[in-house]
Amino acid sequence: MHQIAILVAGCLLLLALGSAALALGYYHKKQMLYYIGAAAMVAFAVLTVYSVYTVTYKTYNKVTQLFTPRSGNEIYVSLFGEPNVGCATILNFQDQVVPKIDYAIWLHFKTCPEELDRILLQLPYLTDTTTQLSVSDGPSENNMWFKPKLLGDTLIEYQYIGDDNRTAQFIYTNLSRTEAYCIDILD
Repeated sequence: MHQIAILVAGCLLLLALGSAALALGYYHKKQMLYYIGAAAMVAFAVLTVYSVYTVTYKTYNKVTQLFTPRSGNEIYVSLFGEPNVGCATILNFQDQVVPKIDYAIWLHFKTCPEELDRILLQLPYLTDTTTQLSVSDGPSENNMWFKPKLLGDTLIEYQYIGDDNRTAQFIYTNLSRTEAYCIDILD
């Protein structure tokens, strides 16, 4: 950001210097001032082209980073932090790219009971052992793989709903707590 401010200030300074030298050269009929003014205007043009290139390059890189899809492991780490070694294998996922359109992150992973305990210490989850799942299969693009019902007849359901009622996290595990499905909602 500082580099861009310096480039803009340099452009404006060269423009002012070039304009002033040309105006004074014209007024006083001094050829040397014309040369100084012309040189300053050429430097202004070069610096302006460089500045536009720099801003465009940096903007392009930032936008590219924003729209580069995250991997399943990156999503896992953003939700739960670094896993215990060998205790998290991502089986399937869908990231929340546009928050109002993609209302949730969907994640299916294998885990260890110790890793699940570490995750559950991060938020005040409500726990329920159930045979009646409160969530259906995932949305249409996920319904081929987001099937918590496949974990068994009885599941453990962990629910966290934020104070603002705009964030929620649901984790469904089998009784051995070695496989889980997660829905992370951020509106």
